[in-house]
Amino acid sequence: MKYVVAAAIGAALVGGACASSAPAAPSARPSVAPEKAARIDAFANRMMGGPFAPPGFSLAVVAADGPILVKGYGVANRETGAPVTTDTAFYNASATKAFTALAAVLMEERGEIDLDATLGDYFPGLELPAPLDAHEIVLRKLLSHSAQVDLGALSGVTAFYRRLDPDEVVRVMECCALRIEDAFRYGNDGYVALDAIFQREFDADWRDLVAREVLEPLGLTETYARSSEIPDGDLAIGYEIRDAAGQTYEAMPPKPDALMHAAGGLYVSTDDVARWMTAQLTHGSIDGVQLAPASAFATAQAPVAAQEREMGPFKRHAYAHGWNIGTYDGDAIYEHGGGYPGARAMYTYMPDHGVSASTAATLGDGGVGFSLAVIQYAYDVLLGKDDLDARADRYAADYVERTAATIARNQERRAETLASATWFPTVEELAAFEGRFADPWLYGPIEVALENGELVGRMETMTLRLTPADPGEFFVETVPFTGISRIVSARAEDGSVESLDWGDDDIFVRE
Repeated sequence: MKYVVAAAIGAALVGGACASSAPAAPSARPSVAPEKAARIDAFANRMMGGPFAPPGFSLAVVAADGPILVKGYGVANRETGAPVTTDTAFYNASATKAFTALAAVLMEERGEIDLDATLGDYFPGLELPAPLDAHEIVLRKLLSHSAQVDLGALSGVTAFYRRLDPDEVVRVMECCALRIEDAFRYGNDGYVALDAIFQREFDADWRDLVAREVLEPLGLTETYARSSEIPDGDLAIGYEIRDAAGQTYEAMPPKPDALMHAAGGLYVSTDDVARWMTAQLTHGSIDGVQLAPASAFATAQAPVAAQEREMGPFKRHAYAHGWNIGTYDGDAIYEHGGGYPGARAMYTYMPDHGVSASTAATLGDGGVGFSLAVIQYAYDVLLGKDDLDARADRYAADYVERTAATIARNQERRAETLASATWFPTVEELAAFEGRFADPWLYGPIEVALENGELVGRMETMTLRLTPADPGEFFVETVPFTGISRIVSARAEDGSVESLDWGDDDIFVRE
């Protein structure tokens, strides 16, 4: 485990994150006093000691010429008490997009793939629903969420149910793709489609190509595209807070290999985050060695699509290849976060100042706010802003207030929903719903069984808690996911339960 405080930090880059070009590689920079790193560390410890803190947290603050503060906080597993180290692997969710996009850009430079080609070029004969034309949907726009198309169920299925093969990806697109009017709409579709292209063109999936193009050249030896491959003790277990007082934490199962996809599918150690972010600042150079072509980083960081969104203190105005481009308090910032039940990650860097602050937390609800508070304070310190003590007090207080309100609101909504039930069947009545129900089109089967007097459904990668709602209907709470939906049953003429309708025409028929 490493606890690094280095006294080197950046002052300027040649070029910034403007609307038409990517930042250039950095120039030399003066050092920063070590007490700044100590101040950031003290604030992270303060946050970890306060209400609604994640059980585990990682922080990587680096400059182009070296680490500033690379450290783990808390425990990787509340049950074992194993501490977070800089080898502990945290799930990074949608921050994966920048890895996948960089791999594609590197391959494009060698002429192996053309990101300015279309879906029609790579899927000959692809017939999308009118008015869509596969030959008008450009890959680069798909990767920058600006192709003005929704490719159907690709995002939902691959994130929550199972992996799709290329033929299934084509089938979903041909069935359900839609033209959308939004010039920018964030999602996972484009990256799932890109993975299908990888498999068809190279007989290798996104994991193989990201490893070959990015992980191996940059020396990212503790980045995993399969949770099953993480060494014992190095996996950060995720949690959700289940009460408004912040006293009850429920463990979330690690994301299984089958759901690790090109838009969200990496576990990354803090040490590797530090190397990854250093490479962003230097365009592929670490410790003075050029490990990957600088031109590919420049392309990957170049804005492709305009957007107008906010993420906490960040004002976003553009999207590159897996990076949001915007400002924090007037300074240019590149950033991308990601979330999943029990996990939040946020990778950020300021090209004009040559510094980066990135985090990962083993907390779902609240994890974003916690990470943003630490990142925001880190930049305030590094950039020499005034009133640091007052800022620290405000960030800490705001986090507690907002998180408490969010969790209380979620709990109230859940309680109100469950309290609206009008059906209270006996165990014998519930037994009629036991059995195997299959959706042969896409999702696969649900195995429904009584467990301790309650109905439980099990799919390949998730568990469904079925609570009676109205006659023949159930509230559905999924594990490891959140929120409540409904399943409506249908009965045959003999009164037996023949199907379960989970909304949006997702009908599971008894086998």
